[in-house]
Amino acid sequence: MKWICRFACTGVFILGSFTLMCVPAFSQNARGVFKLNHEVRWQNEVVPAGEYRYSVELRGSSQMLTLRDANGEGSAIMVLVNDADSTAPATAATGEKGRLILTSQSGRRYVSSMEVPSIGVTLHFSVPEEKDPREGSRNASGAAK
Repeated sequence: MKWICRFACTGVFILGSFTLMCVPAFSQNARGVFKLNHEVRWQNEVVPAGEYRYSVELRGSSQMLTLRDANGEGSAIMVLVNDADSTAPATAATGEKGRLILTSQSGRRYVSSMEVPSIGVTLHFSVPEEKDPREGSRNASGAAK
């Protein structure tokens, strides 16, 4: 009977060890600072010009980006990442910096993606589809009839 208890305890220990070893593979974080020279839209959020601290938390299939004013003032903006692509992580020797990719639609600037080389990821965000101005006028005239 003792050998069954020892066997079960050993099994639990081994499974627990594997679980703890796998956690770093599913959890990656990145932090940094960037400056916006003008107001942008980040999915449904309006982010005014200024300097910001960001943190990216990747856990399995879900990713979350958190933005805060660099001075720590105001509330945080949390943005759910739509998709992420793996890229080669940057090393300290290369000094590679991340960048924001902006698209312009209807006179507004939207963040479409963010490259984070420190963890080797490009984050993608939703951008509304640009509407044909002629299509909007047709719909408006059709609704007035």
